[in-house]
Amino acid sequence: MSKEPPSSLSWRERCIQEFSLLPLPDEWTANNDDLSNLSRGQPAKMRFPFAMSPWGTAADNDASSKPSALDDVTWKRYHEFRTRLVQEQAKNEKNKDEDYEGYGELLNRCQEAFREELKRLYPEGSCSLDWQSHTIQKIEYCEWEYDSDDLRGATYLSFIFSPYAIPHALKFKHHYYSRAYYSSLDFCCYWLFSMLRFDGEPGGDTVQRKLAWSWPDEWDYSGPTQPVYLVDQEMEYLASNRYIDPPEVEGGEWIRVEDINVSNFTPVTVRRLREWLFGCSFHSLAVMDNFSLLRLLLASCGSAGFDTIKGYVGYTWSPEFRSEEERQLQSIGILRKIDDIDDDDDDDAIIRLELNWLEYQARLVSGALRPQDTFYVPYNILKEKAEWGNNLIERGNEDILSGFLHEGEDLEDIRSVAWVLWERAEEKQAFGGIMELMRNMMEVRGKRKR
Repeated sequence: MSKEPPSSLSWRERCIQEFSLLPLPDEWTANNDDLSNLSRGQPAKMRFPFAMSPWGTAADNDASSKPSALDDVTWKRYHEFRTRLVQEQAKNEKNKDEDYEGYGELLNRCQEAFREELKRLYPEGSCSLDWQSHTIQKIEYCEWEYDSDDLRGATYLSFIFSPYAIPHALKFKHHYYSRAYYSSLDFCCYWLFSMLRFDGEPGGDTVQRKLAWSWPDEWDYSGPTQPVYLVDQEMEYLASNRYIDPPEVEGGEWIRVEDINVSNFTPVTVRRLREWLFGCSFHSLAVMDNFSLLRLLLASCGSAGFDTIKGYVGYTWSPEFRSEEERQLQSIGILRKIDDIDDDDDDDAIIRLELNWLEYQARLVSGALRPQDTFYVPYNILKEKAEWGNNLIERGNEDILSGFLHEGEDLEDIRSVAWVLWERAEEKQAFGGIMELMRNMMEVRGKRKR
């Protein structure tokens, strides 16, 4: 970091000098008054698809973007926030060796993985942007298996500041947890992000403000629709995965059933992330393409290479051995031909094609699919539910199974669509919960009357 800038400088000039921020290219700001104003510290105009919004009229929002004498306050807030993070980072670095809970070790791995990902993205320093100096990484939580080097859970935080003279930053959070029990596994991982602004306006971009309005705090969102926004953290879901437990049925066994959610991991979200960091979406593609941007953002929060440090993210596809897909991949030179593989070949010498759901989604939304990616088979949750249903049928408890059959159906009818048993068991379980709630309400009313 450079020496303390002279006090005669404005806060914007201090930030540019102290944090080595680059000027916005002329082609970016040409005919773009919003971006020019943003660089000076003025809030960009709000754009709503309707004349009215939850926060007032479109005219009210436009009024907030008019030039103000307090524009430099934005840069002052930016400076204070970033300086505080830099000081915390320096303190954490100093105390790494004295950490006995594994935070320092995990932070070292996270930072090293981020550096390696930058090297893969830009070999031999081919990028003019010093992303490492504009990224601050932290470990919010970590938990290790008892007397083991195996990681049970961790929460990674990263703050990615725009390398240009734009008072914006992205905050990313990645959480991972996995624990084995006697007959089941607990697993979840998710990625959240928020758009940090320093102009005194609430929330991030217009979309995040609307999400905060649509998903208010203190509500129970348990059910088929998962929340997209967490108000208490002011963060938006990018993607998530977890194991879901099967319905509670006598004779039913626990199996791994993944619940992958990428409903908000879309091209629109990628464009929003790009615009927040660069101020524009089109011209900045010459600096960094969308797929590289996603690789950088995910690597900053412990997910380099689209995998979590000392863990896993869930479903990974690979072509089945000697399948038609494998033969087609061999024909285009992506996999070695089966005839060229000797029985005594080392497994590590054989090229294996694997693609997990997170990388596939990143490639899909950023337009970076490779020829082999077109063979990817998405996770089939019905297949896993069907396995649970068939296991239930094999156990042969007719009294239990008859409760899930509709009139005129028999078990042979159900075998071909065994996943239906899971769905019907859930419905019955939910109905039982409703009936239990109603009974409790009637008991409370009866006590009140007495």
